[in-house]
Amino acid sequence: GSLYIIWPFQDREFVASERTQIVDINSPLAQLAAEDEPTLRAPEFYKLGEIINPEAPQEEQQVEVIRVKNNLISSSPFFPSLDKADRDDRISGGQSAVYQGYVMIGIGLLSVVLLGWVSRVKAARRPGRAGIV
Repeated sequence: GSLYIIWPFQDREFVASERTQIVDINSPLAQLAAEDEPTLRAPEFYKLGEIINPEAPQEEQQVEVIRVKNNLISSSPFFPSLDKADRDDRISGGQSAVYQGYVMIGIGLLSVVLLGWVSRVKAARRPGRAGIV
């Protein structure tokens, strides 16, 4: 998990292995599985399966809890190239972030120029002041 944060430019392949447990519907493991959102990138997560005895009262019902563990089977370096930009979110997301940065820099520069121009105009209109030319 932490290696993904350190170096995200890897092409990784995972194989999911599942293990099923039968637990009471009110057990902490069932509550965890109900609250846990399945994430494909997580190394391990829980999900709820079928209720085993739906006709029984709530206190006696049992549910399948499936533990999904993603096992890494291969990892290779990822080399970005522009010909893959339309198919890979890592590249297209980076390109759009760079363009957004350029737009923000341009807006910032324009606002500084506009503020300077407004201050010059105000200073020139004040009586008794020559203004900065």
